[in-house]
Amino acid sequence: MKKSTAGGTVKRVLLHSAPFLLIPAAIYLLILWALEGFVEKNVYFRVATLAPDLSGSKESERLILTEEDKEKLKENNKGDAFSVTSDFPPIALGEQWATITIESAGVYDIPVLHGDSSDNLWKGVGHYANSRFPGQGGKVVIAGHVGIYQHFQRLETMNIGDIVTLNTIYGDYVYRVTDTAIFDATDSSLILPEENETEDKLICYTCYPYYTTSVRTRRFAIICELVSGKDWTVKAAEENGVSDTSGAEGSQSAADTEVAG
Repeated sequence: MKKSTAGGTVKRVLLHSAPFLLIPAAIYLLILWALEGFVEKNVYFRVATLAPDLSGSKESERLILTEEDKEKLKENNKGDAFSVTSDFPPIALGEQWATITIESAGVYDIPVLHGDSSDNLWKGVGHYANSRFPGQGGKVVIAGHVGIYQHFQRLETMNIGDIVTLNTIYGDYVYRVTDTAIFDATDSSLILPEENETEDKLICYTCYPYYTTSVRTRRFAIICELVSGKDWTVKAAEENGVSDTSGAEGSQSAADTEVAG
């Protein structure tokens, strides 16, 4: 009798507690459905699964360009204000072309995608399409989200002298923070290209401030100088006596000199 009574008690407890367990679970699933998988897009859940592979073993992580696409991109490179050598790799919008590491801001091997669309900023950080690539001379502008579990959450805590590393598909680039800036969201003067600019510098920015209960209408940026990395400009190649022989096997079309920090 005692065993039967004990078993009945357990059943009653389970029956009475079931609604308290099932209802919260149903609410949680409903929220996930309503947000269309927002949680799954959060960097906290993606860092381990979206770790970039630049070795080429995961071709699905990069866009596949046709030969025609590559030729168009090369022509664009030749025709812009700061011409680069013909062997500079063509990079399409949406393509991951680098990873970024900023140890002082807790950023480790985060994907950098060409273009700063909302979709790109969920996958990693976005490279402003009207800015330069490292090694091309001029501003390299990268944007990222702020907020809990976001890539640039701690960007505003960085100090002068901190190091930023970009590991690209065509070489590694090291930058040093020389200045910081806070500007209004409607003021794009800091990130827009400047006429005849040739100095290779990196600007990373995000919404500001991190701690707020209102809409963030300002932006925080770090401004960095190039410490080391390959110069891909035609000018550098000419200064080093290297001819830009497009497609010549074994030729060297860009300057291999490192910028001394």
